[in-house]
Amino acid sequence: LPARSHDVFVDKGECISDPCQNGATCVDRTDRYVCQCAPGWEGTNCDINIDECASGPCQNNATCHDHVNYYTCNCTSGWEGTHCEINTDECASSPCLNSAACRDRVNYYLCDCAPGYHGIHCEEDTDECASDPCLNSATCLDWVNYYSCECAAGYSGTHCEKDINECASYPCRNGSTCHDHLNGYTCQCESGWEGVHCDIDIDECLSDPCQNQGRCLDIVNGYGCFCRYGWIGTQCGINRPCPTNICENDGHCIMVPEGFRCLCYRGWTGTYCEKVFLGENVEVDWQLGESITRGNWSAGNEEHLIQDCRQSDRFPFRTYNQCLRPGDGGQAISNEAAHSGNFSWHFKRGYSSLGAGTPFSASLHTWAGRKDGEYTAGADSFYASFFFKLANNKLDESRIAVMAGNPHGDERASNYLEIYAEPEQRVSGARFKGLHVRVADSYPDYAYCSLYKNCTSGHFYYIAENLTISEWHRIEMTLHAKPVDYFDEWHYLVDQKYNFSGGAYFQTERYDKGWPYEYVNRLKFQPRHDNYKKKYLGFFFDDIYYKAFDAEERFDTIEEYGTSFEEVILP
Repeated sequence: LPARSHDVFVDKGECISDPCQNGATCVDRTDRYVCQCAPGWEGTNCDINIDECASGPCQNNATCHDHVNYYTCNCTSGWEGTHCEINTDECASSPCLNSAACRDRVNYYLCDCAPGYHGIHCEEDTDECASDPCLNSATCLDWVNYYSCECAAGYSGTHCEKDINECASYPCRNGSTCHDHLNGYTCQCESGWEGVHCDIDIDECLSDPCQNQGRCLDIVNGYGCFCRYGWIGTQCGINRPCPTNICENDGHCIMVPEGFRCLCYRGWTGTYCEKVFLGENVEVDWQLGESITRGNWSAGNEEHLIQDCRQSDRFPFRTYNQCLRPGDGGQAISNEAAHSGNFSWHFKRGYSSLGAGTPFSASLHTWAGRKDGEYTAGADSFYASFFFKLANNKLDESRIAVMAGNPHGDERASNYLEIYAEPEQRVSGARFKGLHVRVADSYPDYAYCSLYKNCTSGHFYYIAENLTISEWHRIEMTLHAKPVDYFDEWHYLVDQKYNFSGGAYFQTERYDKGWPYEYVNRLKFQPRHDNYKKKYLGFFFDDIYYKAFDAEERFDTIEEYGTSFEEVILP
């Protein structure tokens, strides 16, 4: 319709009511308004919050939280970042130990352990010994990713599976056969040889096979006899005997062109074997009642046996002991009993000490002992003999040891021989009372001590038992010091009947304990019964003789000593 001049258009002002919300700007239009929304809002009046989560911006199952004009993502475990698009690195804290490699996973990690470790974090050392790989009682030592076996003696190999062949080094000598054992071996010797390694030529002459003072020459697995005049045969046992034997002391009479000759047992001499052989320079000029210390005898490093006078014993004759106060001692030269001549030594004093109560015989200048290496002995062998008789007419428990002493006389002996007047039975059903000769050398035996180098102390071997207490008896003992540790030998002979051979026990004990080697050049008389008791009458001793020599030249004396406790040389 054509406009009429009287119509007027009026703007109602739609924005006056402020219809736009949330900070929107209202724009007035003719008969309407338009709201220009602030960011994050929409709708006619901008009253609708735009959902920024609608596009699904959050990843990996994250929860989207809508806000005005922005959103936030609440990530699930193991993710991070604005949109939870980043896998969280669980390896960043280096959780794996012992050089393990870390592998990151979603919300967890894995440790690739280095060899030898296990556990979530490779924190545990794998015990490679758990399977008991070591054999024959070996000790398994666990290390990282390996083990080692510490083998028991006698085994070798990675798992100690091999028995070591101790015979591989050919330890046995002179054609002997080696038998391998666990952690050891034994040598089966050929005839004529002995010793742990069969390296010792058996001295077939030790048994004195040559009769009638024939000289024995030792050879391998045999011997030869050089007979004295008047004797023939392999063992010098064939002779022309005298019609009657006029020789004394087991001497043997044979016919010779000059008439007769007495072949004397070792230790006797004279036309009729009536004289005790005590060397070429026999000590004489003893006096009745004297102390034995007068004749170059001593008590170790002490000049005199000072404690002699402390004995309450009285001898039936006047005594001249060297004492600090008047009185008798426990020893004196006696005429009550004598093996030869008129005098003998009566020794009954009790045990006191090494330095002040043990009589030592006169010493040789030559020392017997080892001659190898740095050892400086003048001889390798020592021979001693003496006669003894119980002073009482009954067994009174007198007990005296006679051993080979060292040069100064103040150290323990090389051997241990004991004379014992035992009045009671020792063990039920075993030996009974009697006069015995016993030794403490090489227990349980010489071979054991030599092989295992462990000699046990405190044990006796009885050489002779139940000897007649009213008679004189003779003891002979010989040392051969060999150039090998634990191989020294002692040989004993009692009354030409009873014998025993063993190692030098007390010397082998020196090896066991690392003590220095001691030499031998004298005898040591050491009472082992209680001191100061009247019941112990002790023993008579007579015709003492000893010498130093070399085993290879057993008939050649290097130095000797002898005494018969007489005023003059025996006829």
